[in-house]
Amino acid sequence: RDALSRGRTFAIGTLRPGWERDYHGSPAFHPLACLAQIETIQWLPNDCYDLVVSGTERLRLGAAVREFPYRSCAAERLPVTPYDADDPLAGMERHALLEAARPLLAGGPEAWFAPPDVADDAPFEAVVNTLAQSLRIDTAARLELLALDGVFDRARRLHEHLRRMQRQRPEHESILE
Repeated sequence: RDALSRGRTFAIGTLRPGWERDYHGSPAFHPLACLAQIETIQWLPNDCYDLVVSGTERLRLGAAVREFPYRSCAAERLPVTPYDADDPLAGMERHALLEAARPLLAGGPEAWFAPPDVADDAPFEAVVNTLAQSLRIDTAARLELLALDGVFDRARRLHEHLRRMQRQRPEHESILE
């Protein structure tokens, strides 16, 4: 409710391994996080919300300044290496990334947390971020991608993950599924 009344944003962080032991306390979290913008909201009968959010910025979280009714931290916005969306290299990288993802699209939950929903006209950065959030890679790999300052660097690292997953597919599966 606070986020809805104050700009519709909040930070989403990742708990460190072992968080289960202190779940109701104050489990440790990774300092790298994302600022989320609430896109749509549905109020549920059990007084909860169903939210659709978009990540808008990378953040570095500081120490918690408040624990109740939810954890609140000081946060620093992290810079992003600028790029020109009209740069032909961005278009080529976008196309190459989508081509690398295509053979894994039939992989379902083995390859994806959720099927990536990439619009045909989605910009390069949106393609990179959508595939990165959808691809079934571990938390450390996700944080490694989020730590990279530039979209080209994230795209190249994402290519590496896609190639590794493609090599791990059984040989009897068709690449053109």
